[in-house]
Amino acid sequence: MGRSTCFQTSHIFGFFLLLVFMESKNKVESQVEPPPPPHDEIRALHEIAAELGKKDWNFSENPCNNKSSWYTPPLPPNVPQPTVVKNSSVTCNCSLNGGQCHIYTIRLSGLDLSGVLPRSLSKLPYLKEIVLFRNFLSGTIPREWATMKLEFVSLSSNRLSGPVPSYLGNITTLTFLSLDDNLFSGTIPPELGKLVNMETLILNANYLTGELPPALANLVRMKQLEMQASGFEGPFPSTLSALNSLVELRISDLHGEGSRFPNLQNMKNLSRLVLRSCNISGPIPPYIWEMPLGTLDLSFNKLEGNFSGNEKTLFTFLTSNLLTGPITEWINTRDSHYQIDLSYNNISASLEPTSCTEHLNLFKSFSGGNNLGQQSNCLKNFPCSKDEDLGGPAKYFPLRETWETSSSGYFWDTSVTSKDYIAQNVSILKMNNSELYTRARLSPLSLTYYIRCLANGSYTVKLHFAEIVIRDNSSFQSLGRRVFDVYIQEKLELKDFNIKNAAKAADKEVIRSFKTVVRDKTLSIRFHWAGKGTTATPKRGIYGPLISAISVESDSKPQFSKVWNTKMKMVVGAVVSAMCLIVLTLGILWRRGYFGGGKMSREQDGTIIAIKQLSTISRQGDREFLNELGMISGLQHPNLVRLYGCCVEGTNLLLVYEYMENNSLARALSGKPRTFSSFVALT
Repeated sequence: MGRSTCFQTSHIFGFFLLLVFMESKNKVESQVEPPPPPHDEIRALHEIAAELGKKDWNFSENPCNNKSSWYTPPLPPNVPQPTVVKNSSVTCNCSLNGGQCHIYTIRLSGLDLSGVLPRSLSKLPYLKEIVLFRNFLSGTIPREWATMKLEFVSLSSNRLSGPVPSYLGNITTLTFLSLDDNLFSGTIPPELGKLVNMETLILNANYLTGELPPALANLVRMKQLEMQASGFEGPFPSTLSALNSLVELRISDLHGEGSRFPNLQNMKNLSRLVLRSCNISGPIPPYIWEMPLGTLDLSFNKLEGNFSGNEKTLFTFLTSNLLTGPITEWINTRDSHYQIDLSYNNISASLEPTSCTEHLNLFKSFSGGNNLGQQSNCLKNFPCSKDEDLGGPAKYFPLRETWETSSSGYFWDTSVTSKDYIAQNVSILKMNNSELYTRARLSPLSLTYYIRCLANGSYTVKLHFAEIVIRDNSSFQSLGRRVFDVYIQEKLELKDFNIKNAAKAADKEVIRSFKTVVRDKTLSIRFHWAGKGTTATPKRGIYGPLISAISVESDSKPQFSKVWNTKMKMVVGAVVSAMCLIVLTLGILWRRGYFGGGKMSREQDGTIIAIKQLSTISRQGDREFLNELGMISGLQHPNLVRLYGCCVEGTNLLLVYEYMENNSLARALSGKPRTFSSFVALT
């Protein structure tokens, strides 16, 4: 028994020594620096740095050593990420050719490199990945790259221009290509259809034109396709229905010829679908409501039929279509994690929800003349709310007094909170009334300010803008292009408006003034992103309309201007009173026969007036008449009826007032339709 125990103990001790030896051996091996890449690849790095404008590479260090200055490790996911992420790294693959190291990836993002795309990249035969997004690079994609076996290319948010090269189709190893937020122009070359291994293609926010080429249907491995805000033309290509591997499809802003809803029935894995402003008409196919979509955006089309919806879809945007039919009952059970936008449709008003839900936007979504739809009920519960509106992807909000706001859309590719819909200035503002421009309201798609309870008539609307996000410096942070349209009473007043261009600089105010007419006691001011400009510069979620403040003033002025001071009002009132007293004294004397006069003649008038007759039993009535005339003629207030004049006829003492049908001072003060003067900073 004892011998057996000794034998087992010796084996355990030996095994322990073996583990210690192996661990020490691994530590020694891990401390051995990997060999540097071949000399020709080092020389290529020298040339690449010169072409990019990269001046801080330390060529005395081994670029394959991840502990050298060539490599900046990314921040852990649990660490708060900075607004601008700067990344500089070169990595090697040392598992090729018996342990020889070769340059495998180059990542240089957010560094404001001001050179050009390097032709010398082709001298790195083992390079698979090049990431140069958020820099200040110009020029176009070098032809030399077509000889490489690149797999991952990201060139987003630069100043690259010219046509998308057809020779990119020769890089058949590509699985990822992102060219968004640049200045590329022209049509998409059909040669891109040769990229049969492509899984992600992003061409957003350029100046591309023409129709989408049918050859894209050859990219059957495609999982993500994005072609938004670039100026493409319709119709929607039916050939894209062959891309059955798609998980995410985003196409928007197709101009020209329209089409029916594309056949997407075989895209079983589709989880995010955007077909916004694509001039698509007809009904929404029933299978769309059965797909496992987390996000669905079919806004600004001509879609008809009933809204069924999907209870599992978190974000549903169907703004500005021709939808009819009932509101499904399950909508009322959704919490704030869901966002549903059915604004600007033709749903039957008798079927609107009875409760107000912040996640559901039904602004102007009902037929039968009820423009507010659900909001008409909401206003009964909390009219003229003065709570702070932090914005949101799809919501209606009664802002303050007679103002309401409706927001549509969703900022993609970023972790969005309500604060992302409020822009905060990033520098010191030096313009007059700078407090108006320190914050501004943002919207990814459409933002409407709706003013109710106005008196009909003409108004002056002033819109206050300042670009407080996009910069002026020689940096990628200056490359953003904010372009949007402005409608007042649904009339297009500003098309392709760019705040920074209008002001000729960032952080400077632009005020635009417009005349408009109110005919139904309401005023609508709408800011709309029509798919132009950039979408991810200087960071994702920086696009669409931005507005700092709005002022609205009635053009119907009272008899004496409101800007006059009290002393001036009293002087003017006293002068008018004295003149009236003289005239009336003479009239009374004439009536009593001192001048032998008779009855005054009376001319017919087409204006409805109110007549007040005073007692004439005694001369006290005469004094009352003169006192009231003197007092009223010296007062000016929008809530008091106007005194048009007086009349002395025979024994009658008459005062002629403005006529207000079925009205009173109490009604005027209760906030019913009136002339309006308001100024509101929108945040």
